[in-house]
Amino acid sequence: MKRVPKWILIGAALAVPAGFAVAKRPPASSLDAYIGKYPWQKVNGVAFVDDPRIKAAVRNAAPLPEIHAAVLGEDMINPIVRVGDRLLASGWDKRSAGSTNWAILAELDGSRMAVCYYQEYPDNKSNWYVDGKLVDSAAYTRSSTARGCPSEAGDVAALGTFPVGPMPQ
Repeated sequence: MKRVPKWILIGAALAVPAGFAVAKRPPASSLDAYIGKYPWQKVNGVAFVDDPRIKAAVRNAAPLPEIHAAVLGEDMINPIVRVGDRLLASGWDKRSAGSTNWAILAELDGSRMAVCYYQEYPDNKSNWYVDGKLVDSAAYTRSSTARGCPSEAGDVAALGTFPVGPMPQ
């Protein structure tokens, strides 16, 4: 049996890209591992905003690329909270001082997600998107004195199970 020269072994080891041996895996099926974390904090090596399920859900929920960029961007700055059997992640555009903000409301198992996107200018409406469609343009602003999309657990109470459940009456 022939011995492999050391220089071949060293060269082969150096040729392996960094991080190759440790694959990044999304967390288990439930999203509750992200609760209490900021959207950029990693769980099993994957941040909430980088989780393939979250990226796909945001793209499937909201039809516009500028919404995808905002919702999955660096301005996701609130910790993720649990609201009953749902998860709420939210953020706002720091440059607009909050007059543009958004939220992701998701079932904990990741089976259904909705995206809220609010712009004070031009229309002052909270637009909720589910499955690529605009499903409501004012549910949150009608039910609260706050502007825009929900950012705290208490903000979601007036919505009932909407938008991942039926519209409140």
